[in-house]
Amino acid sequence: MNEMINRIIGPVSLSQCGSTLRRRHGPITAGFAMLELIVAAGLLATAVSLVATCAVAVHRIQRLQQQHTLAVDELSNQLERLMALPPDDVDSVLQQLQPSDWAIQRLPGASVSGKRLEDELGDRVELQLQWSRI
Repeated sequence: MNEMINRIIGPVSLSQCGSTLRRRHGPITAGFAMLELIVAAGLLATAVSLVATCAVAVHRIQRLQQQHTLAVDELSNQLERLMALPPDDVDSVLQQLQPSDWAIQRLPGASVSGKRLEDELGDRVELQLQWSRI
């Protein structure tokens, strides 16, 4: 086998072959490995930032949904109190509506308003609850 190699490329020592191979393939392979690490780190950073953004958005949506549920509960309680009153007293109570202490603690800047509507559908009461959404 050595004779055939000597005929094709001439006499070469094994130490020269090893160093030639290391020079040709060593730094190139190391460069590709470093490039792969940089690309992987970039992809990982992108994935982590995407997951963090999604987590913050989910937390905010959950908080808004909780506030909405609390607002519906407060309006339901206010409407039950109005339905228990005699019809003649409803207009005066609508002018003095205040959110409960429970709603004020849980909904920042809560304010309740209401009005009586009379139309072809009959007498109705419309209630609104406003609060600062943070």
